[in-house]
Amino acid sequence: MLQQSTGRKLCRSALQGALALATAVVVIATPAGGHADLIDELHKMGGGGPASTEQAPVPAVSAMPLGKFTATGRITESIATGACAGSLEVSACGTNCDAVSITGPVSATSLGNSTLTACLTITNLTSSIFSSCLNGFGTGTITAHNGNSITLAIGGLFCIGDAFPLPTPTTVIFVGTDSYSVEGGTGPFTTALGSGTVAFSDVITNLSGVPIIGAGQVTIAGTLAKK
Repeated sequence: MLQQSTGRKLCRSALQGALALATAVVVIATPAGGHADLIDELHKMGGGGPASTEQAPVPAVSAMPLGKFTATGRITESIATGACAGSLEVSACGTNCDAVSITGPVSATSLGNSTLTACLTITNLTSSIFSSCLNGFGTGTITAHNGNSITLAIGGLFCIGDAFPLPTPTTVIFVGTDSYSVEGGTGPFTTALGSGTVAFSDVITNLSGVPIIGAGQVTIAGTLAKK
């Protein structure tokens, strides 16, 4: 396993910052002498003004049956510089972000044989307590052969699990321990809800050039509620 200094060196130089990842967060500035107001920050993100003391109406949520959801399969991963298209980080991180694109066939509950496509933006400036991990978040879509799909918001820890041989690695094991939240979809999944975990691992054997390509597997497990 890499020591912290080795992990840091790989994230910043050998992998050109593309393998540095961690828990999905929105960084909120803290004003001098106080704490940032989360509600105000969320209003700013939505283009609104300062927080109002008037309570907004709570939307009615109809009860939907909650069932187990899984999706597993083989994936190909591509790591390139810059944020994913449409990411909140596009204008904020500039060259301090990397985009991890994931695609591959999966077998998913309620969808059968499907295709997973996802893009996660890695913020290279926001590290976790582990020197070989950094923050990442984004979206993914699982699409069945009939066109029905589920959209997932994904975020979590992305880390260098191992690198060998030392002292000059030629192979890196890249792992992610993430969470997901269902954000609807198409067909019968238009108003779908749910949450759970996303775990993936892949092997990268070419540490030069951009994009950096890896291959591995993904396991998604949690809940899914649909009408």
